Formats: sequence, C-alpha cells, structure tokens
Amino acid sequence: MIYSAEKSVAVFLNPKTGTTSLIDCFQNTTFTFDQCIHNHMNVNHFVQRYNPNLSTIKMFCFYRDPVDRMLSMWNYIRTTPGHLVKMLNYFYGNEFKLSILNRDPFQSLSIEIQDALARIKIIDFLESDFKEKVSPNWPLLYPQRDWLDFDNMELLPYSQFSMGVASIAAELGISDYALNILNEKQSIPNDPLITQEEIDYIISYSKKDYDFFQSKDILF
Repeated sequence: MIYSAEKSVAVFLNPKTGTTSLIDCFQNTTFTFDQCIHNHMNVNHFVQRYNPNLSTIKMFCFYRDPVDRMLSMWNYIRTTPGHLVKMLNYFYGNEFKLSILNRDPFQSLSIEIQDALARIKIIDFLESDFKEKVSPNWPLLYPQRDWLDFDNMELLPYSQFSMGVASIAAELGISDYALNILNEKQSIPNDPLITQEEIDYIISYSKKDYDFFQSKDILF
C-alpha cells in the first residue's frame, strides 16, 4: 500500500488493478512515504498496523470490472512460473518442477506444459479447493469488496487509471511522478478463447462484488 501520515493519505492496492504500475510511479518520486510497497493490506490491516484516525485519512482504491479482473488474474497465474507450478501440481500431482519453466520468452514452453495448461479451465480452477489447500492467504482470490467496502473510501475506476493516479498525486502534493504504462498481457501458446459459459460463471462467482458495485451505482 501507499501511505503518508504527513499528508493523511492512504492508497490500498486491490489486486489486478494496476498496482505494480502505481507503486512504480510513486516509488520513483522524491516524496518520502511511511509506506510505499507492493502489498495488499486492506483497511482492517491498516488500522491494526498504524492505528490511524480514519476520519482524517483520505483513502483511495482502484476497482475493476470483475470479469476483466478475474481474466487478468487467470492470465497472471498461468504466466508466472511459481504460481503456474503450484496450479499444475495441484491438478496433476507434483509432476512439474520449477526448473522446466525457467524459460524466456514464455512462448518457448514445452508442448507438454502447453497441453497441461489447455486442459485446465478457469471454471475448474474456481470450483476447486486450490485456495484453501494451496494459497489460503493469496489476495488474488479474494473479492474486491474486501478492499473497497469501507466508509470514506474514494473508488477509482481502473478504466481511468491515469486520472486516478493524478488525483492521488494531487492529494499528496506530488508533481514529479512518471506514469508507467500498465503491464501488457502476456500471451500463452495455444490458449483457447474464453467462452460465454466461462464468463457467465465468473459473473456468478463474483456476485459479492457485483452486489457491492450495484449498491454504489457502479455499472459495467
């Protein structure tokens, strides 16, 4: 998260909403933060650590269309070797080792791994107990509401990322920031197109987020 006690500003990092670009943007300024690191604490964790008076804190957090965010998460898992190995081993039983994934570019994956990836669908992943058994504290698998649903939180749309960053910078009084381009999606060899069935499942899976956004009159 990004926090300045001096400016009474806290920015919470909802996963897969440009958080890496946001941290890079402000880490390269001359401003001194109390914290400016890539972690995903929410307001509850923030209060436990800093015990601030929340009524005096200007709080920001980006949000994203739940389907787009989930598909970004799905792509990230399958293009990050450490996460990919965990998923492959969960579904196939420890057949894969990290060493076979240390390749650059990612398109050079073996046919074996390409085929293994293609057989795992996002519905299979979301219906599994991967989160409980493998990564219980992994923030990527928690709903956005866990970061957004707090009083006085200013919700910033990911679709207007540059404008949101400008709002945060203005609140901090920072002018020497450089906005980085959002990370491009990495391609996966022979990756099948997402189906309408899968999109419908993601919408159902993300009901908590859609209910929250509806309560805020946010539509996608």
